[in-house]
Amino acid sequence: AYCGGLVPGNNITGCVGDLRGFQTDTVGFDVNNTSRFQTGNWKHAFTYGGDYFNDSVSTFDPRGTGDLTTPGGRREVFGGFLQWKGNYLSWLEVIGAVRYDQYIFNAAGQENNKSRFSPKITIGVTPVTGVQPYVSYAEGYRSPTLTETLVIGAHPTGGGPGAFVCPDGNPGFFCFAQNLNLRPEIGRNKEIGVNFKYDSVLRPGDAFRAKLNVFRNDIDDFIELTGFGAFNGMYGTFNFYQYQNISQARIEGAEFESTYDAGDWFAGLAAQYQRGKNLDTNVGLVNVQPNKVVTTLGFRFFERKLTASIRWAAVASHDDLPANYIPTDSYHLVNVYMSYKVSEFVQLGFNIDNLLNENYHPYPIIRSTPTDNQNDSLWASAAPGITFKGSLKIRYGDTNPPFGSLAQR
Repeated sequence: AYCGGLVPGNNITGCVGDLRGFQTDTVGFDVNNTSRFQTGNWKHAFTYGGDYFNDSVSTFDPRGTGDLTTPGGRREVFGGFLQWKGNYLSWLEVIGAVRYDQYIFNAAGQENNKSRFSPKITIGVTPVTGVQPYVSYAEGYRSPTLTETLVIGAHPTGGGPGAFVCPDGNPGFFCFAQNLNLRPEIGRNKEIGVNFKYDSVLRPGDAFRAKLNVFRNDIDDFIELTGFGAFNGMYGTFNFYQYQNISQARIEGAEFESTYDAGDWFAGLAAQYQRGKNLDTNVGLVNVQPNKVVTTLGFRFFERKLTASIRWAAVASHDDLPANYIPTDSYHLVNVYMSYKVSEFVQLGFNIDNLLNENYHPYPIIRSTPTDNQNDSLWASAAPGITFKGSLKIRYGDTNPPFGSLAQR
């Protein structure tokens, strides 16, 4: 684009003063109901419902590239489920469920329509009071997003020389390629764990809760941004990038979380170990959360109406990646939370996220220039720095949630 005369514009944003817009209209609903009854020593809870949403995306960027990297289109996603939870006396709990999912994708003159039934079964026992081992098998289904399907065109250079000329004639560091035949992900998660629940441990009225589990999720058609074509050693990137289906991927690990609540104060400790692999290449997956440890400490004042807490998260680096990605460095986040309960139904909140203004990138990025490094904000924006948030929460209706016991992933 030229901004008057022969002055060239920026091939990312166009010219100073140019208008561009991104609009996403979402319409949907989510309804469910639970019916409870008892037969003999069994307590039954049938939960059933459905959900639907329609995403309609339109973009306007005549002299920039926003309409390419955030393309327009329409996606409909809907489904329904039926779950039965049965409790036998106080020692056995069984959950069986099935969910139906379907999505309809319309864009670029093409429509994709896919659907699937996904089952789930969970069994937990309580051999002694406060300890509940369980096993679970659940299948999941994720439809591709509009951006994953439609992104196209040259990765802009910001006005500098390109490394490659894309099929549309524009130079870039690499070219995005559409994939209108992108298939949904299907996950099969196996989990073994144990829940701990104790009351009045150190003082009357306190509570201790903990959960430890290991899991393995085998995923068919895992969606990931994949490089192909010639590899440019100078720039460390492929000529083309496209969201593609990885035929076999695996995400596995272990999780631990615990809380102790003494009423006037509370504390928590959580840890996660997680690894993801492309089983075809034995190379790590890009979009997998790294290992982390999270600690929380909080206090309650003024008859427990005011709650103040601080949370520290230590996140490890993520470096098991394809060669054309830049690993993420380890980082630390400190967040502060405060809330005041005005009444039983009204609550005010105030948060400070990233209190220490840490400069970090939570996700790996594609290498696109010879000078790429993790703190380069020109090519990949860092996560938000110190952020202040306020909130108002109003609840209508019953404040007593339905009974439940077994934690579900």
